[in-house]
Amino acid sequence: MLSVATPQSQDLYLPQPFPQQPYQYQQYQQQQLHQQQLHHRQLQQPYFFSHYRPMPHRVSPPQPVMASPSHDAAVSQALEIARESPDGAQDPTISKILESALSHIWTKVQTHPDSYVMSRDEFAVFNFFQHRFAGQKVAVMAKKRYWDTTSA
Repeated sequence: MLSVATPQSQDLYLPQPFPQQPYQYQQYQQQQLHQQQLHHRQLQQPYFFSHYRPMPHRVSPPQPVMASPSHDAAVSQALEIARESPDGAQDPTISKILESALSHIWTKVQTHPDSYVMSRDEFAVFNFFQHRFAGQKVAVMAKKRYWDTTSA
């Protein structure tokens, strides 16, 4: 059986205008928007102002900058290549990645010679270049701290 659309049934599918919101609701929406804008402006302002100086006994040590996961992966891959093939460590790209990582690790160790504990990946790079640090007390203590924390 075939149905025929009547003018009344077609009106059901036409877009209908939204009913007008009550005045109180419009005020509420405007107020919410204004509060969001104020909050957004507050987030954009710097937390510390130029005249702010922390009290000396409350200054915390600077937090170490974390390397990106892609950088860690590149260092791990470069270290694997250098270990696997005799020519791997001679490759300029591999050498540059590993030298940069070693420099970064050694700076951390020298900055905190009595307390810095290397991560597993940092120790792997440091251990690869252990011949450079033969006899250096700071390097020996850094390796000892690593082994003490991994065995604990």
